[in-house]
Amino acid sequence: MKYPEHIAGTKDYLGSDARRLVQIADTCTSTFDLYGYARVILPVLERSDIFLQRSGEEIRSRMYIFTDPKGRTEICLRPEMTISVARAFLERMAFRRLPVRLSYQGDVFRYDNVREGRYRQFLQAGVELIGSENRLAADVEVTTLALESVNKAGITDFRLLLGDLELAAEFINSLPVSAAVRARLLENFWRREAFHLLLTRLSESSPQSKLSNDAAALELEKILSSLGENAGRLLVRQILSLFVEKEIGYRDLDEIAERFLQRFTAGQEMVLTKDCAEAVQEYLAIAGPPSTALQQLEKLLERIGATPGPAFAAAHARVELLQRRGVLPANTEIDLGFRRGIEYYTGFIFEIHCDYLGPVSQVCGGGRYDRLLAALGAPQQIPAVGFALGVDRLLLAIDKAGDSLNSRPGDSLEALAISIGQVPEETVWRIAQICRQAGWRVRAEFDDRRVKDILSHASEEEIPYVIIVGEDELRDQSVKVKNMAERTEEIVAIDRLDDYVRAAIERADQNHHERP
Repeated sequence: MKYPEHIAGTKDYLGSDARRLVQIADTCTSTFDLYGYARVILPVLERSDIFLQRSGEEIRSRMYIFTDPKGRTEICLRPEMTISVARAFLERMAFRRLPVRLSYQGDVFRYDNVREGRYRQFLQAGVELIGSENRLAADVEVTTLALESVNKAGITDFRLLLGDLELAAEFINSLPVSAAVRARLLENFWRREAFHLLLTRLSESSPQSKLSNDAAALELEKILSSLGENAGRLLVRQILSLFVEKEIGYRDLDEIAERFLQRFTAGQEMVLTKDCAEAVQEYLAIAGPPSTALQQLEKLLERIGATPGPAFAAAHARVELLQRRGVLPANTEIDLGFRRGIEYYTGFIFEIHCDYLGPVSQVCGGGRYDRLLAALGAPQQIPAVGFALGVDRLLLAIDKAGDSLNSRPGDSLEALAISIGQVPEETVWRIAQICRQAGWRVRAEFDDRRVKDILSHASEEEIPYVIIVGEDELRDQSVKVKNMAERTEEIVAIDRLDDYVRAAIERADQNHHERP
């Protein structure tokens, strides 16, 4: 008979692994609590359109999308948590005084190539800091919290990777290129492969005065150019709204109008000179320790006749503040070519990597998304920044490092409670409860097994203590406690049993901390 198997890309966590996974998630969320982040629990099911519109249409192939049983609504298993938190904030908490700090833990679902550490269902824990106008302080707080959470989870060997989309935009805007080329570069920067293809295409193009030689297209370009950017956008949107209620191919009308205008109001050559293309490639190649990377960028800006702007100053101040607070890891890198592959990020971004995990080294990722809430319906832009930790990946990193949160498996027992002779089950249960309330994890044995077999199994499971509730001991209101590691026995009065357990826990903690 063939047993049913789990779905590819999912993972069963059993026994100690299950407990350790939950323990890591709880450690992270307890750390979030210390910083004043309120917990939220959100539905696994969401409308698919909010993710497709704001994470990028490319994510559709990685989402689990289906219609509800009545075929009215296209829904999905959430592929990430930030948009879900943003939706919940706007729906339930938009009236609150800003800033608002929220934390979560929950499963997310993405179709991906399966390998160790990369699953199609995985547990995330993270935070979102919404509405803080002090962007620098918010960025540093969130980064600090991510680093502290990884440390408390039990990981010490990791690398912090920093990037900045505002810094990239500042650099692109400093290039001596047409507004049309600049707009295309900015639009595609977050897409790594598409951006490199665009660079190649623009740098290899021959100058063209117009995007199209079609007479109607030229006339339309002339009309839109004469109206100006804002009036032209409004006109295009109004025309589109006559034929489309809300969206086309999961692109909303504002986005369609913007792309339409980019095509028909360019009015300049869509060409990137060799010098500019080389400058962009040089920018993307800058990576290294923060001070070194920022110095290299400053020299590059000087070479192209530009000066460092507000985004450069913010990047420098962010690193400096992290250093002053003593939380910036020695193994920190700024990579100007780094981007997270999600459309809604607008500025500072970061990831935490355990490089010994190889291709699945990322254990945390986050950044700033100042335009997302307005895109989801907020009446104005609301600054926001956050991160998500991959709890499954953290557990894998701990295991690969050859360490664990505890010296023994997370679901291990401290003791077994067994009876000898004619002892009521309720008495064994009461003894076990005394030990549990004092802090031990105890399993009460009620099966009819030989004491020799029970002790043998306790030894195999590395259970430190066996509490023997016998007729003789009960007459003296006591129990026999067998220390399996030291092979010793001790008679303990029942009314002192809780003190015995607490003392044993204290000794175990001391031994754990004293180990190198």
